[in-house]
Amino acid sequence: MAGSKVDDRDKVFVNELGYTVVPKDLVEAFSTARDATDQFSATLYQDAMADFIREGHFARHIRRMRMLYIQRRTALVETIRQRLSDKLTVIGAEVGMHLVALLQRGVSDVAISLRAAEMGISAMPLSSCYAQPPLVGGLILGYGGTDARQIHDGIRRLAMCI
Repeated sequence: MAGSKVDDRDKVFVNELGYTVVPKDLVEAFSTARDATDQFSATLYQDAMADFIREGHFARHIRRMRMLYIQRRTALVETIRQRLSDKLTVIGAEVGMHLVALLQRGVSDVAISLRAAEMGISAMPLSSCYAQPPLVGGLILGYGGTDARQIHDGIRRLAMCI
């Protein structure tokens, strides 16, 4: 799906290109909704993206980004283990752009998240993902948009919060 729109308030031109994977039994409903919301697909952008993918540029980009995220994840995990191994236990750090670090029992992940925010650190409380309070709190830490220096500095500041 592709589309373009102009935001008259700021005179900003935005191009959109994306896709949705849906179960076969929902394709017709999604197609109908799509047709109702945007009748003018920007085929130029779709053609350019198709060429980009077909020529292998997208696959190279994915490989490059995967290696970059592995390096960043490794830096985050190692820095946590060096500075906070007595306070945080890293779990689920195999893939993605976020990881979870469990706190010691009785430590409020919400309180730490708020203190971290005051210091410019984004550390989402794991308990916010639960319907009922978990036995152990934790922090969801992202690393996709940070470099190793920022990771080291962020963990240093997070340590002060804990």
